[in-house]
Amino acid sequence: MAIRDDLKSIIRTHMSGIASSLFLNKSLSIVEESAENKESFMSAAERIGQRTALFISADLADRLLEDLKAKIEESASPQGKRRGYRRFPLHKRVRITCDGMSRELYSEDISLGGMYIRTRELLAEGSEVAIALYLEEGSEVHLNGVIIYTVNASQESTKRPAGMAIEFSAHDQKGTEKLKSYLERISDKDIFED
Repeated sequence: MAIRDDLKSIIRTHMSGIASSLFLNKSLSIVEESAENKESFMSAAERIGQRTALFISADLADRLLEDLKAKIEESASPQGKRRGYRRFPLHKRVRITCDGMSRELYSEDISLGGMYIRTRELLAEGSEVAIALYLEEGSEVHLNGVIIYTVNASQESTKRPAGMAIEFSAHDQKGTEKLKSYLERISDKDIFED
C-alpha cells in the first residue's frame, strides 16, 4: 500500500540526522507491521510519537505526529475497514504479556486478524503484547500483536464489554496457520468474509 511508503518518508524526513539508525529502523518497522486500515496506521503513528517524545524530543514528536496523522487522514482506507476476516465468538483463556508482566484474561471474539479481550484492567493503546491463546487441552497458539483500541467501563455496551482490541502481527505465520486450522475445525463457515 502506497501510504506505508508515504508514512516512512515522513518519518525519515523528520528524523534524518537526529535519530540513530536503530531508532529510525524501529519506527519504520512499526509502520511496516501495521495492517492496512486507518485505525492501525493511527495506532502506529501514536506509538512512534510516544517513542520520539520519550527518547528524542517532545517538539519533534508533535510535528511528526501531526504530519503522520494528516497523511493517514488523507490517504488511509476508511475507518472501520478491517482485514476481511470473519469474527467468531470465542471465550477462551488467554495469557497476555506486556513489558515483562503477564496476566490471564478471557477472549470475547477472534478472527485471523485479531481478537477482543474482555477486561477492565486496560493496557495503553499502542502497547505491544505477546499472546498465548489456549485452544484445546494441551494446545495453545502464540502470537504477537498491538492494542489498537480499548473500551473502558464507562464506554461498554451490550455489544462491546470493557476490554481491548488486539491486532495480530502480520509476521506470525506459524501461529496464524495454527489459529486458522483451529477456526476451520470449530466452524462450518468460511473464515474469510464473503
